[in-house]
Order: sequence, then structure tokens, then C-alpha cells
Amino acid sequence: MGSDPVLAMVLIGLGVEDISSSAAAIPALKKAIRSMTYKRASAWAEEAAAMSTVSEVDEFLREKAHTQLRDFLGPDHAQEEDGEEADS
Repeated sequence: MGSDPVLAMVLIGLGVEDISSSAAAIPALKKAIRSMTYKRASAWAEEAAAMSTVSEVDEFLREKAHTQLRDFLGPDHAQEEDGEEADS
């Protein structure tokens, strides 16, 4: 969970200060954390917590990732979000 930049933003918004991830994920996490304010991460977490199903939360976070972290995540992530596999 901590290795996913979008989920890491929610964790930060919930007040988590220490996130564990694989070494390979650290550069992307650092970039994501630097690209967003705590206030925005907190708003994401608050909105997600108010939802009643996992499906709603998943859809909400995918939309946020697609629209607000698109520049950071790059085209490969956008293709994965749309249900397609990224070309290697």
C-alpha cells in the first residue's frame, strides 16, 4: 500500500508519518509527496473516508490520480488506470 503513490497520499492525509515501501518505489513516492500539499492529501482522505463502499473509494482515487497526478505519474500509469497494460 505504501508503495502506491496514490494510496500514499491518502495515508499522509490520514496523518501517517512513516510509510514503508520497496526501495524501487522510493523515487516515485518522493516525487508524489513533493507534488501535493498536506491540505490536499487530507481532503482526499476525508472524502474517501466518507464513502460507503470500496468501489466508490477505488473509483474516487483513480479519478484523482488520473486528473491531479497525471503529470507526475506519466503515460504508463494513465494507461494502467484505463485498464490497459503499459507497453514495455
